[in-house]
Amino acid sequence: VSKNLTINTGGTLTLASGDLTVGCTNKNNTLTNNGTLTLSGGTLNVNGNINSLSGSTFNQSGGDIIVDGNDGGAAATSVASGTPIVLLSTNNINWTGGNFTVVDPHTASTSTSTFSYSNGTSVEVSTAHTLKLGNGISTDAGGNSTAQFKMDTYTGSGRLNLGNLEINTNTGTNRVVTIPFPTVVKGNLTINPNAEFVGSSTVAVGGNFINNGTFTGTSTLQMSAMTGTTVSASSQAQTISGSGVFRNLATSPTANLSSLTVNNNSAAGVTLEVPLSLSGTLTLTAGKINTTATNLLTLGTATATGTLSGGSNTAYINGPFARTIANSNTAYVHYPVGKTAYAPVWLSPATTSVANMKAEAFDSNSGTAGAEVVNLSATRRWEVPLVSGTMNSINVKVGDANVQNISIPVQATAASGVYINKFGNT
Repeated sequence: VSKNLTINTGGTLTLASGDLTVGCTNKNNTLTNNGTLTLSGGTLNVNGNINSLSGSTFNQSGGDIIVDGNDGGAAATSVASGTPIVLLSTNNINWTGGNFTVVDPHTASTSTSTFSYSNGTSVEVSTAHTLKLGNGISTDAGGNSTAQFKMDTYTGSGRLNLGNLEINTNTGTNRVVTIPFPTVVKGNLTINPNAEFVGSSTVAVGGNFINNGTFTGTSTLQMSAMTGTTVSASSQAQTISGSGVFRNLATSPTANLSSLTVNNNSAAGVTLEVPLSLSGTLTLTAGKINTTATNLLTLGTATATGTLSGGSNTAYINGPFARTIANSNTAYVHYPVGKTAYAPVWLSPATTSVANMKAEAFDSNSGTAGAEVVNLSATRRWEVPLVSGTMNSINVKVGDANVQNISIPVQATAASGVYINKFGNT
């Protein structure tokens, strides 16, 4: 046990097993790193703050680092206002394994980061490493209602792109995790029960997103990889799941998320294991979004139709997709759907109220041809039900690799019904 601990320039502190505790009383003690701090095993407890200065080296390949700079909400014996509980001013960060837990938010009544990376060079953390905000036990109050449990991985011009991020803050006063700038999680993002994460700036996730608490997504959830500040396609199958609450606003939410971007080049793409609605923009850069009737993706709300960007042979929705269509519509509304391949459909309903229509493409057709129909496709059909609202009529355009210039859409009242021509002969 040491009250305060300083690693001098050229010095090294290595922990491979056992426990080392900085600060035996109060929560305002400091571990200052000017040299090299290496943890491969054991537990490093810091009752106060960690300050890894520019030029220092911070290695973690295993073990646990546990930092708590909040003394039960008592500012006098906690980390001082204006001093982050974890401040990383060095880019010599090699986190390849283990867990790093920050137990509580800052007690300062003025806005102060709990966790901060401030350097001009970006750092990539291994997906074998996990940063945990909260320990699932403590409920000590934060001091500022705006900053709350503030994590800033982009204070300077470089980013700290995290491995895995686990939000485990519990309920309590000012314990919501907030971010002032875009935040990158190269592995999995997990929000545990009774915890909340406010994504007021872009949150990029390269692995899975598991929300069993509350995610308030007022900006963009981006399912993609990222190196430094450069976005690329995630190469792994991804899921969005959980039993928690997804909402686009903390007060009077109108949808589950504001905006969603998918950039994934794996064969499996991104699978929704929860239903999601968007009030803002859906961006399809690369890959499939896999949906079901239960885990439906909806773009638009009762008061906003939302915006679609993208949709192509390499970026589409495999399953049903619903969209809000404005009253008195005259435009063709794009549904970038498909199954094995991209097979989009464009709907132009003459709406007499705000409407919601759903579309899904299928690689099979068990229906039969009506008297005037020949060469009915057995390998393609679309289902486009009106979910809500009213319309007088509808025009339809479809896209498929097998469509010819003499092909005409036909319709039936059920997938296995009799298909008749209601769209004319040209």
